[in-house]
Amino acid sequence: MARYRASTNYAAENPNSETEVKENFAPGLDKKDLDFIISMSAKIPQADIAKMYIGNYADLKPKQKRQVYSFIQAQRSKHAKEVFLKELSAVGRKFDQQI
Repeated sequence: MARYRASTNYAAENPNSETEVKENFAPGLDKKDLDFIISMSAKIPQADIAKMYIGNYADLKPKQKRQVYSFIQAQRSKHAKEVFLKELSAVGRKFDQQI
């Protein structure tokens, strides 16, 4: 599991990477959004994602695990939509400035 956490803390390990990421993405994104983008780029198994949010994931029954993961996935998709809309509005503003 340490190998996955290392990939999610990429910006913390490489101080120049955060500025590089900010230059490549919309200016309206905050640190939380950038961390989310970096964590989404890593291929992390479903169980490891759930372990990041829940302390007793191993104690849950299969049905409870599915319910918890569906809740986590819904929250992550909402955040992904927010990031997408911020990037889309930045592209729209940039396009309007060019016209």
